[in-house]
Amino acid sequence: MISIEEREKIFKLVKEIAIYFEKTKNKLSESYGISSPQSLVLLDVYHHPNAKVTDICKRLGKETNTISPLIKRLIKNGLLEKTISLEDHRVATINLSIKGKEVIKNFLNKASEYTWPIFDKVTDEEFSQIYNSLQLLEKIIQED
Repeated sequence: MISIEEREKIFKLVKEIAIYFEKTKNKLSESYGISSPQSLVLLDVYHHPNAKVTDICKRLGKETNTISPLIKRLIKNGLLEKTISLEDHRVATINLSIKGKEVIKNFLNKASEYTWPIFDKVTDEEFSQIYNSLQLLEKIIQED
């Protein structure tokens, strides 16, 4: 059984890693004139084309009244497009615009520039250990 002290150490490590990536995401977002939450919406739509607002909310763990204004601003700024279903006018899908695709492409390239240098400090074996551990953690989280 893992002790409380060991669990606290893991929690602290995960928190520090999350803070590092959050700061990186904030810097990247600012450089594109979008907020960090807006970047999460863009990334979600990038990974899930033809997304419905309710599905975006579920994946991001946020309420509609939080995500809808972000989507509206991203549409207004020309980064997202909203398409109303011809069969059911209550249903709309969200996709990246041409401008949004360009921003995300650049965003992901810049994200690699920010984050990949940290992995230059580890051996191939250490990288594999990190990767395998993160995959295991993701698997455990997905089961919840």
